[in-house]
Amino acid sequence: MKTKKEGTIVSINISDKKGVSKTRVETEVEIKKGLGIVGDSHVGTLEREISLLPEESLGGVPYGGYGENIDTKGIDLFSLNKGTILKLGKDVEIKITRHGKICIERCSIYHKLGHCIMQERGSLQ
Repeated sequence: MKTKKEGTIVSINISDKKGVSKTRVETEVEIKKGLGIVGDSHVGTLEREISLLPEESLGGVPYGGYGENIDTKGIDLFSLNKGTILKLGKDVEIKITRHGKICIERCSIYHKLGHCIMQERGSLQ
């Protein structure tokens, strides 16, 4: 049985370097199956292709501030089981593969903000 939950994408963010805040993209982006968001530093990486974070978790930090690719509103990403397929727009489907980001080292985001919510509230595809 499929369950339909609706939410909104409020921001799509990319960066050309890993471990830094991402910049909000004001135009359409290309998402390639098995690769991720074209133009982002994580495109084609095996550990994660796209990261998601609920807007409700930002706590005043700008979109992309935690290094997330997609900010959502109105859907609790952590309530979705691993393997859940999210449909983005008409043509893109992504699968939740992990909740929480594993950080081996403290990145510039952690040093700038004093913490990184992606470990606690982020979801990865």
